[in-house]
Amino acid sequence: MQTIELLKNKYPEHNFDFREYPKYFLGHCPEHDDKHPSFTANKNGYYKCWSCGFQGKVKDGEFEELTAEEKEKIAAERERQKQIFKNNAEFYKSLVQSHKSDTALEYLSKRINLLEILKKSELVRINLDKNFIAFPYTTPDGLTIGRIVARKIYEKKIFKPDGTDIANTNTINAFYLHNAVHRLKQNNKGIVIIVEGEFDALALEQWQLKDVSVIAVAGTSGFSKKLYNLIDYLKSLNAIVLLCPDNDEAGIKVLPNFKSELMVELPEGIKDFGELFFKNAGDSEFDALEIFKNLRKDNIGKVLKEREQIERKRQKQEIKDNIERLSDVLSMDDINNILSAQGVKFKDEKIECDTKGAKIDNVNVWTKTLPPQRFIFAGFKAKKVGIFAGTGGVGKSYMALQFILSFADKTKKMNYLNLFGSVRGKAGYMTNEDDLDDLEHRLQQIRKYYIQKYDTDVRKINPRNYEFETIAKILTAKRKLVRLTKGEYKIDQDIYNYIRDFCKEKEFVIFDTLARSHSLKVNDPGDMGFLIGIFEDIAKETDASILILAHTNKADLEGKDKVAGAAQITDNARFVMTLKSHKESKDVKTLEFHKASYSKPSEPLFLKWQPADPHNQDIVELFDLTIPNDDFEDKNISIKRGRPRIKNKNFQYEDDDFDNIGDD
Repeated sequence: MQTIELLKNKYPEHNFDFREYPKYFLGHCPEHDDKHPSFTANKNGYYKCWSCGFQGKVKDGEFEELTAEEKEKIAAERERQKQIFKNNAEFYKSLVQSHKSDTALEYLSKRINLLEILKKSELVRINLDKNFIAFPYTTPDGLTIGRIVARKIYEKKIFKPDGTDIANTNTINAFYLHNAVHRLKQNNKGIVIIVEGEFDALALEQWQLKDVSVIAVAGTSGFSKKLYNLIDYLKSLNAIVLLCPDNDEAGIKVLPNFKSELMVELPEGIKDFGELFFKNAGDSEFDALEIFKNLRKDNIGKVLKEREQIERKRQKQEIKDNIERLSDVLSMDDINNILSAQGVKFKDEKIECDTKGAKIDNVNVWTKTLPPQRFIFAGFKAKKVGIFAGTGGVGKSYMALQFILSFADKTKKMNYLNLFGSVRGKAGYMTNEDDLDDLEHRLQQIRKYYIQKYDTDVRKINPRNYEFETIAKILTAKRKLVRLTKGEYKIDQDIYNYIRDFCKEKEFVIFDTLARSHSLKVNDPGDMGFLIGIFEDIAKETDASILILAHTNKADLEGKDKVAGAAQITDNARFVMTLKSHKESKDVKTLEFHKASYSKPSEPLFLKWQPADPHNQDIVELFDLTIPNDDFEDKNISIKRGRPRIKNKNFQYEDDDFDNIGDD
């Protein structure tokens, strides 16, 4: 633009650092020490500093003084702005604070459950007559209100109250802006998150994070290119600015306007920034800072490109799935004709590897420093697939739940059977066998036991470190992860993705149970090898360690096919352990470690199960019979040479070899 070039020529030593907007350029004023950009030059040739008043115009390539009429027009605009600020302030003062309105309190308690903060806040106010909540959009100093955004109680729409107006677009203002500016100036740095709604801006205030502030810009309309005014101002105060529009269609549409900026990516299923924090309001153990740290922050352009690639892959997979369904009744020529009519071209593609193999460096391999190997517990290496097998009803699921809680307890106070070492992290338990109420019942019994026996409440384990989920209604008799159709394996991609997504960002996952996940032949080595391979693929994709619960064959089931088929499961798994009952005393069990591909298998554990509470038979505690315990007395059991004996008989178990792992 000619005006910009002339200004740069007139002030060659000055760095305007102009940024272009739809109707004007914004930069640093050449007539005073302008630390924060306040000098604008529009495309009609007019320029002005909104801080010191320096102004003028360019006409026909020459600088000119403003005419009296132009100066009068600018002065009138300045007076109009002053009047807007005055009217907004007077209107705001006429409102009452939110906690003085019973209707507002009832609404706010349902909406955000942040009444204590609102009672202390002087910002959020109420119009008692017309029943709306008002949010002031202040300038950086907090003394001037650039606009007032109102929301009717129990309605979503925002509006401009009568008697108020919106300041000039060059006026920087936002809800809670002065709070963010105060923190930035106090700390000389910080993070500022820009969101759509005022409630989202209030979400983080209950935890008062020192270096993180949230400001609102009144919906997606606030995410226009004019927002760069605010972004530039915040950056001039050493702020890291993160954009976080709502996770909906409108919010996604505004992102391309800011490809060079950073964003906070909300987890799938979370509507907006506030939803992450409102539901945990009042929970003293909720760590808001850790939740925020775990959110992905990345360049918007990069995120949009990744989303585009994912959508392209999804569409491509959808086309291929449709072709598979049609191929049973139509020829490929017919399918191609249908696709061509829809403007889609399909051709059989050769399978290509997305990645190259990894080769050993023969020179450095002998001397390079390697990271220590990580084990979930003794013998079970991280990022591998293992098997935990036993007959139905032996207690695998109950034991598996305590494995998950022990691994999730980063304080290491909970260490079930002393199996776990120093490695702790996020864990998950997914069952296709139990309904939700069954799962909840078991977890409550576990909690009662630990309170009774160890005075330890499992609720103190960080709830973000573990996840329990049942997919019993997803994996049904008609729908499986994998089935055999006309001699070909068919993987249900939706179920595969569901299990894979559950495993993401978790280091240890238990899947209960293998038998219900497929409709393959358990006796067939190829079928079982393919099935375990699916879980290995998920482990490689997510870096999760997956321990699969499986059944052992009953002692009276014999046959080479049964053994061979089951053997393929244990051959492919990197870790195998079993839980077995004694023939004569079902309360006496052994936890035996048969296979550990990356270390020596641990010695077996001999366990006695008995009620921890005589009034509650559901709470069961385990005694390791190889370790003396004053709380356990049973005259029928004695320990000789490290192995239990019952009624002077050798301690033997049901005759089922661990290779016979499969279905009941």
